[in-house]
Order: sequence, then C-alpha cells, then structure tokens
Amino acid sequence: MIQHKAKELADALGIENFSASNGWLDRFRIRNNITFRSLCGEAADVDPSLCEDCQERLPLLLAGFDDEDIFNLDETALFFIRA
Repeated sequence: MIQHKAKELADALGIENFSASNGWLDRFRIRNNITFRSLCGEAADVDPSLCEDCQERLPLLLAGFDDEDIFNLDETALFFIRA
C-alpha cells in the first residue's frame, strides 16, 4: 500500500523514472522508523502507563503535518483489502 501511494504521488508530482521497489520501501521504512505489525487482543491487555509517553509526544509529531496527510494505516489496510 505504501509503494502504491508513493507511485501515485510521484506521478502526480511529475517525477519520472521513480520505482517504488521493495528496496525503496525498506529504505523508506528505516528512514522513517516504520514497522509492520499486526495488532490483536483487547484494549484491556495494554498497560496504560506504557502509552503515556506516546500520548504526550503525538500532538508534537502531528503538528508538523496537514490533517489530510495523516492516515491510520491499520484501518486503511482493512479498507484496502475489502475494496
């Protein structure tokens, strides 16, 4: 899905000879600290104290992006699979 979106953006920006290869994806993931994980279980299984740091940092991270550039890929993947 990331590769597909990257190719769409490259086309929209008129970037020629862009290939969203697996190697590109690996470097993109490392550069942006992105991991692929499957989340499962109940919300009650999560220790709230582990989330506090993330909850404090999240608004600062999101402030650097426009709302239309923020995605929840967990939900997007489900939508993409169903489409």
